[in-house]
Order: sequence, then C-alpha cells, then structure tokens
Amino acid sequence: DDYGVLPCELALRSKHFDAFCIVLHQMMLQAPPLPKMLLRLSQQVIPWWVDQVDNDMPKSPDSDAWIEMGTLIVEVLKRHHAVGPVQKFMVICLQKDAVIGLR
Repeated sequence: DDYGVLPCELALRSKHFDAFCIVLHQMMLQAPPLPKMLLRLSQQVIPWWVDQVDNDMPKSPDSDAWIEMGTLIVEVLKRHHAVGPVQKFMVICLQKDAVIGLR
C-alpha cells in the first residue's frame, strides 16, 4: 500500500464501519505521516463513497452509517486542510449535473 490508506478503504468497502471509524478517528488526532494519504482519501475514496451512496443508499439499511462515514472523511480532510480536491470533485459533479451524488 503506497498510500497508507488500504486498511481504511478495505474496511469501508466491506462495510466494517467500526474499523473504518477507528482508523479515521486516529487520523483526526494525528496527521497522517504521508500527505499522499489525504490526497488518496480526497481523490479516490470520496468519489467511490459518493457512487456507493448514490447507488446503494435508497435500498440500504446502512444508509445512516454511509452518511456518517462520508461526514467523517470530510472532517478528517478539513482538520488537515486537505479539502481542495474534494471541492474540485464537487464542482465537476455540479457541472456535469450529477447533483444526486452530492446529497
């Protein structure tokens, strides 16, 4: 794992929300040692999360957990002043009229 976020990504993708929260709460307390970890979260994990929420939310009993996980990712990025790529992603979604993905 060149970015240091593989455990976090695997936990999210397999819906192990408890493990995901532990990793992200640790990131909240202490900045990740590699800046590219935050970049990976903002450029890869957030777009994947948006797609997942957009496709799975209406039928998922875990919808509240999915929203909480996205909120936690954004909080970590804000805490470490790394929201720029997320803002760019949101602008692109709005330009493409993909507003549903930005609920």
